[in-house]
Amino acid sequence: MAALLNSTDFWYLGIDDVVNAYIKHNRKDFITYAWLQGVVLCLISPFIIFGNAFVIYAVWKDPFKNLHSWPSNLILQCMAVADLLAGVVLAPMQVYWLFSQAVTQTSALSFHIIMSLAAIFVGTSLAHIFLLSIDRLFAVMRPLSYKFVMSRGRISLAISVLWLYFICFGILMSCLQNSIFIVTIIFNVQMFVILQITFCFYGLIVYRLRRNYREWHERITRGSVRVTHQEQFADAERRLGKSMAFVISFSFFFITPFMVVFFLLYFCIECYSYSRMFLVSTGVEITLLYLYSVGKPLVYCWRFPKFKEIAKHYFKNYCRYCIAAEKTYRRTETIDTVISAI
Repeated sequence: MAALLNSTDFWYLGIDDVVNAYIKHNRKDFITYAWLQGVVLCLISPFIIFGNAFVIYAVWKDPFKNLHSWPSNLILQCMAVADLLAGVVLAPMQVYWLFSQAVTQTSALSFHIIMSLAAIFVGTSLAHIFLLSIDRLFAVMRPLSYKFVMSRGRISLAISVLWLYFICFGILMSCLQNSIFIVTIIFNVQMFVILQITFCFYGLIVYRLRRNYREWHERITRGSVRVTHQEQFADAERRLGKSMAFVISFSFFFITPFMVVFFLLYFCIECYSYSRMFLVSTGVEITLLYLYSVGKPLVYCWRFPKFKEIAKHYFKNYCRYCIAAEKTYRRTETIDTVISAI
């Protein structure tokens, strides 16, 4: 990094100076990267907007009135808001910056602003996953006191604190423009700690569900309990354990490249000699982060029975509307044909 920027004190350089210096040394490769990355983000953004907007709409216009009394839905809804803002605001800004750099070699939009907004939206979204893991941990470990501990008021307070913290962090990042490397490494380290704690919580949930399933199965086998409802409860815990394991694998797959590229960016001096490999890894990391926002509604929301019920309800209504519209169109076409024949 120091050799690239001709400065040994690069920790106090602005991100725009760093990016411009890197683009100047690797102009040809960066143009190819900018066009490809911009097109990919243009294709991903509509899916981010649709999936997360549907989650927000499903909670707001719940036809069965089941989600309003469920405390966890507030976490899922606020996480969807953060991902929706990433698709509506952050992705178009990044696409504009990439295309303008590829065409005119300059941009009216500062990359520093994009990084500040990314710190707010990405940090808030990942922090909601951490809050959701705490909620699920209490639901599994302390089911009797869960409704008292994880009340709607406490969850609202925790969500407000998370949003306020990352908004302040984004403002701090925008103010400390010449210390972007220091602020960025603080942000990534705290995200790394939050994600590791989250994965530990999810692992503990899977272990507890697995142990409960084994205990119920042994009791059912010995005949010490009735098999009417206990077997269904044990099977439900087994399915929940599998879904939690899938959530862990899903998160690891999409978040690990982000951490790998981060450590390479700061500590791998030889990586800057391979510009194409560095740009490819950066593009993959950015794409996976946006795909993570696409997959969250499916993994964290629609796997719950309450969200599935609402999704099926709207899908059936849409199919009925399409069938009714098609019948109306055919009836109108038939009448027009008869009139024209007369």
